[in-house]
Amino acid sequence: MSFRTRLLVFFVIIVVVPMIAAGVVLLTLTSRSEVTQVDSQLAQALRAADAGYQENADRAGNALERLTGKPDFRIALARGKKGPLRLGIDRLDRQTPSLRALIVEDQRGEVLARAGDRDAVAFSSAKITDPNDEPLGSLQVSNTSAAGYVEEVKRLTGLEPQLVRDGEILASTLPAPGPLTPSEGLIDIAGAAYRGASVVIPDPVERVELSLFTPTAELSASIGDSRRRVVILLACFLGMALASSILVVRALQGQIGQFLDAARAIGRGEFDRRVETSGRDEFAALGQEFNAMSIQLKEQIAEIERQRKELEESIRRVGEAFAAGLNAEEIVAVAVRTAVEACAADVGRALPADPTSRPMAVVGAPSDALLQVLESAELEALSSGSAADSAVGTASASASGAHALAASLTRVSDDSLEIPAALDVRAAGVVAIARVGEPFTDSDRELFNYLASRAAVSFENASLHRTIQEQAITDPLTGLSNRRHFEEILAAETSRARRLGHALGLVMIDIDGFKGLNDQYGHQVGDMALMAIGKLLGEQAREIDQMARFGGDEFVAVLPETDLAGAQTLAERVRKAIEALTIYATDEVLLSITSSLGVASLPESAADGEGLIAAADLALYEAKRGGKNRVSRSEPAGSSR
Repeated sequence: MSFRTRLLVFFVIIVVVPMIAAGVVLLTLTSRSEVTQVDSQLAQALRAADAGYQENADRAGNALERLTGKPDFRIALARGKKGPLRLGIDRLDRQTPSLRALIVEDQRGEVLARAGDRDAVAFSSAKITDPNDEPLGSLQVSNTSAAGYVEEVKRLTGLEPQLVRDGEILASTLPAPGPLTPSEGLIDIAGAAYRGASVVIPDPVERVELSLFTPTAELSASIGDSRRRVVILLACFLGMALASSILVVRALQGQIGQFLDAARAIGRGEFDRRVETSGRDEFAALGQEFNAMSIQLKEQIAEIERQRKELEESIRRVGEAFAAGLNAEEIVAVAVRTAVEACAADVGRALPADPTSRPMAVVGAPSDALLQVLESAELEALSSGSAADSAVGTASASASGAHALAASLTRVSDDSLEIPAALDVRAAGVVAIARVGEPFTDSDRELFNYLASRAAVSFENASLHRTIQEQAITDPLTGLSNRRHFEEILAAETSRARRLGHALGLVMIDIDGFKGLNDQYGHQVGDMALMAIGKLLGEQAREIDQMARFGGDEFVAVLPETDLAGAQTLAERVRKAIEALTIYATDEVLLSITSSLGVASLPESAADGEGLIAAADLALYEAKRGGKNRVSRSEPAGSSR
């Protein structure tokens, strides 16, 4: 992600997102404010309409005082005569045109007489008593019709009223099919949206519900205007923020560009390039530190170059010392580590030519890209058999920004080095290094060449030394230790057993009738039998046991940490295994081979190595004399037979 993109993301997170959130909140608050204002206007209009209703009721009360004072009305009411009461209130209704309705109730609330309009509202009520002030009933009077009151409310508030009593519309200025419920929020009336509010007005006859409605078209227009103002204001703020951000980004890019140019110059080795610094801000301080770093880098590069030359000289001396080494794997490991460090490689390794063998040395953990170029260079070095005697003989590979050098471990054509002629000139392995980034230079190739060539010579010398050592201690026919090595092992194990107070077992094995087998079938068959027995003994031995050919058809087993009983157990297992061997003298003749074994141990049978051999040999003699194909154990030291 580029620096410009990061700043853009930062701008969006810090400025744009909060401004959008603030805009959403402002738009919501604006809408709610307009709705609240309309609801407040509706509530104020309801209060004014309620006050008008009470004024109408008060005017009806003035007429009520005149009517309740008539004596004949009181007498008729006291006698409970409904006929005279009806005639009386009808006459009163005709005589008083301003009255809209009159209702007479007895003291139980039962209507005795009623005259006037059914839709009359704003009643005023008065109690009627006899001369003794005993209640006779009540009279309710109204001089206001529902339609008249609705028209009055509309003139007073400018809103659309609806008057409902007992679920029935008394009067309304809206074409509604039935009573409307303002609590339901927006109401659709004849295709137009209205918002309303209602109030219940108490009345002596029956309470009424007054609802006022206002069209929402004006409300929606007001909300739209408010939202447009908010959006325009936010857009202005966003534009100002964007312009400021662009100016800041350009200023930052200009300053960072200077540092980038200076860094590229340093990458090209131009350490004299400086960054211009002005002011006292952080960029000025950074520029000063950058310039100081350039000076330090120039000095450090010079010091590194001097150290590199010294390192090359040291490595040459190390390489000359390789030829005297005798441990092949240690020599190769030193060569790989030195090559990785000297050539500034990321990884290095040394592999044997046999792909089934484990690596001789590994430095670093190669990635997939490094592993690919390593394998390519190693394959080329092994297939060509190139000796690391010149830069031309070094195999190389490059891919995906990774680079590798490899050289096979073969004899070097160098007259100054003494190389035994008996050595096999085939490649014994390959050494390789690799890194990501810059390709290896000619100097790197030359240095790697030198180390690989010296490692190859030392590797060959060590291999020859190891081969000579193995030949000196190994019986060539059976692959077991020879008698000389057996004597060295027995002396060392005897010393260790006596020093630590541990047991040491010894088993002597003699093949029964081996001379007759040689005479009858020839030495070739005899050698084949000895090789089979040698292989069998190697399979029967533990890791700490040492099997050896003592001479002719005799074998011996040195068993550390094993007492007389343990040695006898192993001997019996060996005897059975030899007896079970399948060896054909010819295609049709199967040999039957048996063995006699003598067992002794230290300290039970003897006090030293010579005594141990003598005790085991005596036990072997007893096995032979006892009929062969058996195991005989020695008697405890100091006992007589």
